[in-house]
Amino acid sequence: MAEVHSTLLDFFIAQLGSVGSLAKYRKRGEWLPVRVISEFTEAMKKKGRAYLLLRQAGQDFAAQLRAEGTFGDDLSFDEAVSLLPKTFIRYIRGDGSGIIKLESVGSGFVRVLENTPFPCSFTEGVFLGFLQGAGARGAMVHQILCREEDPKEIFCVYELKWMCANRIQPK
Repeated sequence: MAEVHSTLLDFFIAQLGSVGSLAKYRKRGEWLPVRVISEFTEAMKKKGRAYLLLRQAGQDFAAQLRAEGTFGDDLSFDEAVSLLPKTFIRYIRGDGSGIIKLESVGSGFVRVLENTPFPCSFTEGVFLGFLQGAGARGAMVHQILCREEDPKEIFCVYELKWMCANRIQPK
């Protein structure tokens, strides 16, 4: 069974602005049941505008990953993109934690396939935040296949695009 790291719970609580229904997971150890993700998602839905809130939470999570040094400051942009499959590796483990893999990597483009337990809009925000944090201008993330909309799909598929020229230096 998949589990999430307790630091992800702290991140979710900060995003919600209160402990709420996630209080029961406090002090339960370093690794928690994966249902923490779905309960966070439901709490965000109750706030309204769930897609936007979850996407912004994903962008904030990407900023946190960058601040923690997950992607490294001395990497080239292309090297950083190659690390996308390891985005969630510190925060989720076990059977059912899913995978992220890159397909069709090119100049200013990468197709990402994933089947993690995170909601699509959160994952989309993580990818967008990652690109923006790495200095990509004109970054766009477009989901072309969705497991939530079509249960027959094994992966959600995202196309990440950015301008190759005029990249800014990340802060």
